Amino acid sequence: MSTPPSKQSPSIKSDNSSPSCVWSSSRVPENPPFTRFSEEDFWNTFTNLGSSVPGTPNGFGHPGLLPAFLNPLPPMMTRQTVDCLRVNGVLALPSIRLQSALLRTFVESVLPSMPIIEWQQFLTVIRNENGAHGSVSLLLYLAVMFSATTFVELEHLLEAGYTSRKEAHEAFFQRTKLLYKANYELDPLTIVQSLLLMTYRLDTADGQDSRHWIKAAITVARSIGLFQDASMTMNFSYSPKLWKRIAWACYMTDCVVSLRLRCRAAIERAEFCHPLLTEEDFEIYSLPLENQILDPECTLVRDVKAQRDLAHVCISTAKLCTCISNVLDLQGKQNTHNAVSPNSPSASPSDDYTGRICSSEMELADWANTLPPPCQACPLEPHSIDEEPTVILQRNILHMIFYTTIAVFHQSQPFPSSKSCVQLAANQISRITSELYQRNLQHRLPVVGVTAILVALIIHISEMKTPRSEERDEAVQNFQLCLDVMSSLRELYWEANTATTWALSVIQKVAFNAGSGYDCRFRERSSSSDSNMTETLGTAMPHLSIAPTDQ
Repeated sequence: MSTPPSKQSPSIKSDNSSPSCVWSSSRVPENPPFTRFSEEDFWNTFTNLGSSVPGTPNGFGHPGLLPAFLNPLPPMMTRQTVDCLRVNGVLALPSIRLQSALLRTFVESVLPSMPIIEWQQFLTVIRNENGAHGSVSLLLYLAVMFSATTFVELEHLLEAGYTSRKEAHEAFFQRTKLLYKANYELDPLTIVQSLLLMTYRLDTADGQDSRHWIKAAITVARSIGLFQDASMTMNFSYSPKLWKRIAWACYMTDCVVSLRLRCRAAIERAEFCHPLLTEEDFEIYSLPLENQILDPECTLVRDVKAQRDLAHVCISTAKLCTCISNVLDLQGKQNTHNAVSPNSPSASPSDDYTGRICSSEMELADWANTLPPPCQACPLEPHSIDEEPTVILQRNILHMIFYTTIAVFHQSQPFPSSKSCVQLAANQISRITSELYQRNLQHRLPVVGVTAILVALIIHISEMKTPRSEERDEAVQNFQLCLDVMSSLRELYWEANTATTWALSVIQKVAFNAGSGYDCRFRERSSSSDSNMTETLGTAMPHLSIAPTDQ
């Protein structure tokens, strides 16, 4: 394992080398103001240099300062940097009520697809604020809180004093980013964990979106040999199961982000040496009853069967991502090949390329045909109406990703069956969307769900132009459903807002030209002018287009 770089940092610097202190949270609504005390007391307390006060572990004896369950700031951090963190609210923690809501949301909506922490130990440490069960990284703690702001019920954020989800999301992100830039964290694996959670950053104008942060996580992961098996790593001091899960989380996140943005995955399959995840790699336990840090309604932490089902969904996602990586690599090669001389005879697919296409198609078919029962869209045994909602959600997200991959794969292939495969993918995405809508789970969809619904919308618009009334009517119905769900996600995602505006403008022209009876229901919902479908989508959201890109 390589030694992490020096963490000395005289000041916090942003990517453009200007002090990040210029960002100051306009509000830290849920936290009380800091108690006044001398600068020397402040410095000694936060860097753990002062002598411990009886009954206050680690010297945290002042109200409003970091509790003992969080690792102290490193001694080499300058007072200027500490003051910058303090002013920007980085050292102020959320209220117990908001913390509980965010932790529950993290466990239910983030952890199942990103099992990168030992969750029982994490919850136990936070519950015991006096540090009796150890401490955790403030960077990881803030990253967990940030990732949960995407899905937590809005009422909790409003109660804490934020005016919108976007404000809370950005405030928690900036605090996490400032601490990361301050080189607070020394442990490289903890940095990878935190960067993975920072991939939930969306709606950004500074270029530091999910792609930026997954690349940063991959860079650190490579520096410590994370993609190698634990037995091959020198001086290994981490849990082998955690090591493997974090490595696969990097791989899965890279593939899903790349699928959304239609570019090749950053991690090469040849450099990734871990075997596929197994159930034994996961923490499947019932949280002790004495640990009441979460709302009693969070039944998942004590539902061992649901945890086991979620483990199988995660394993199936990991396996699917190996197929996604191959599909994106194929399309990247196709774009490069066609860009050289698209009209020349040599531009036709080579035998090797055709063989890889067939191989990828068989891999996707094999994946679908070998799914374990908890992951099947239509299992042999019907799911109970009392099934854990998180399992229902994650299983449907899994199939959304699968059918998005099918649509992306077949859209650019000349197979006779490609058109029907694309239509099937769109119909299945619509079916899944309908199920989530009926169960009121659509607000817990990750952004890849927006991508899937947008793909279905594009395909349905094309189907609405068919002269056959039965297919057209089904496409109209599916389009309406997807558009309604997409509209409900506007508060969560900027991309959903853009996609809804685009879809309404496009359907206005489609309906008007068709001159059929269904035009008015869409025309009333948008007054914006329309432009060509592909042109509009390419301008507004180029990374979500079905058409392949080479990045």
